[in-house]
Amino acid sequence: MATIPLPALHTAPIVQPPNQLEMLGQLMGIRGAQQNQQLREQEMQSGQLAQQDQQLKLQQDQQALKDQQAFRTAMQSPDNHGKTMGDIADTLANEGSISMQGWQQMKKADIDQRTALASLDEKSLANYKVAHAATQELYNNAMNMPDDQLTANWPAIAQQYNAIPGNQKVPLDPTQPMTKQQLQQFGPMLAMHGAYLDEATARRKNTAEAQTAEATLAQKQAESQFYQQNGGAPGVPAEVMQQADWLKKNPDDTAVLRFRANALLSTGQAGAARPDYEAALRKVPNDPVALNDLAWVIQDKDPKRALDLATRANQIAPGSPEIMDTLGWLQFRQGQTKAALDSLQRAHEKRATNPEIGYHLALVMNAAGQKQEAKALLQAVVSSGSGFADGPAAKATLAKW
Repeated sequence: MATIPLPALHTAPIVQPPNQLEMLGQLMGIRGAQQNQQLREQEMQSGQLAQQDQQLKLQQDQQALKDQQAFRTAMQSPDNHGKTMGDIADTLANEGSISMQGWQQMKKADIDQRTALASLDEKSLANYKVAHAATQELYNNAMNMPDDQLTANWPAIAQQYNAIPGNQKVPLDPTQPMTKQQLQQFGPMLAMHGAYLDEATARRKNTAEAQTAEATLAQKQAESQFYQQNGGAPGVPAEVMQQADWLKKNPDDTAVLRFRANALLSTGQAGAARPDYEAALRKVPNDPVALNDLAWVIQDKDPKRALDLATRANQIAPGSPEIMDTLGWLQFRQGQTKAALDSLQRAHEKRATNPEIGYHLALVMNAAGQKQEAKALLQAVVSSGSGFADGPAAKATLAKW
């Protein structure tokens, strides 16, 4: 067996074992440097983001100012006087004059205003309209004054304005006169507020008309049900309906009460109809149909109450031409010719083909001195061939004219 010489044993280099502590320190140093680099990068990114946020906020603020300025400018335009905030916002958006965010904010404010007015009761809304009309009139008078007269009368103007209900939140200082240029900025706001009030009133009127239509439908349904329960058909004698026991079984059925009263009235039994109308009103005091019908029934025996009832009915359902006809005729009978003419003209505008309304209006127009117009209207009513209770009287009257 051959032996290996000693020098040969040392020909390969001797590898020293690694120093693990030193390597760990190097790794930690590398990691620390990386972390520091990452922190610096994050700080730079955070700074950039903060700067971007500031720039974005500045841009938004600048855009909001532009939107506000565009809205103020649009309000001053005569084309936009009397328009709502929502209407103006839509116009500006279509023109590209405001941002989407600005449009959304204006539409929200518009909805809030409409909602607030819609939540008011009838009396509160009427008070708002009166206050607005008084403010508008005072504004118009002030703007028509010469500058020196405006200054001289300013204490009285401020006092009148501050006395109007609802204006106490932003009172005028009697000792600090405003110029016309300063007052002029309030004109568009007044016009806009008037538009909102007109819209709220129209919506309330449409609702009242719908309620009246619903009441009429309920009455017709009750008539149908009554006939099914008791036999007969429209035109059945009133005596037969009086014998029916429907109301004994259903004492709260106000529609049937009104129906029976109408049937009695149609046969000339106004006195017998009155208790049913009175009973219907006790159950539903604000029923405009029952108020109107009872007013018509008692116009001879209790004219003052009749007019009060018709007035209440018209306040509850101001869009009903039948109620306006009753109100106008009762006003005429009590010597209120001007008010009667207004009521009947509005009723005729809505029911121009109703011969009874036309007949009443012709009589009032003739009494008001509008004789030619009255005769022409009565000729149209008579020649229409429409049958109505006062048809013979209308023909007789036309023959005398």
